[in-house]
Amino acid sequence: MKVSKKRVARAVEFRDVAMKIVRHFEPSPTPNVGVNVDCPSRGFGLAYMPMTTHGFDHYLNVGALNADGTGRTVMNIYWSERGDVHVSRFVPGPWEAALFAESMRKDLPSPADGEKAARARAEAAIAAEPVLTESGLRARCKRAGYRMQKSRQAMHLNNHGKFMLSDHRNVVVLGSAFDASLKDIQEYLSLQAS
Repeated sequence: MKVSKKRVARAVEFRDVAMKIVRHFEPSPTPNVGVNVDCPSRGFGLAYMPMTTHGFDHYLNVGALNADGTGRTVMNIYWSERGDVHVSRFVPGPWEAALFAESMRKDLPSPADGEKAARARAEAAIAAEPVLTESGLRARCKRAGYRMQKSRQAMHLNNHGKFMLSDHRNVVVLGSAFDASLKDIQEYLSLQAS
């Protein structure tokens, strides 16, 4: 998807705003692990990951969240310390005002204890689930509206030889470099269901 220069400039502006929120919750994110910040009451969620692939050092995903917990990606931006920027998606909407409003608060709140407890319960339930077989997981993906693809190419920089998960619009939601394991996909589906 080609993104206009004007939208790239807006995405860079929102990147700076979003990183203020991310750094409040996690001042020094672990490389290749990242940080997720969900603000369902404000209608957006952030996923940031320090990375060292494709010539970029950082990746930020912004999702617009609905009241029922569903959402969609509205911005993907990659950038390097050298100043290189690549925006693969930017969809304007009400999330922009919500993101600015949240970042302008003098004292950003810490995540609510209720959200922490719910997440801990969900993670405990996920850990207790047995890992499904590939065919069982494919059926579960299909019921949830996702498509699971297995790597068919030799391993290289953009292909780690595992799986990729995409939604009904063919947008990759997990394992963009075919780096998601069956367990990763199962955990993702469980978190989306909770």
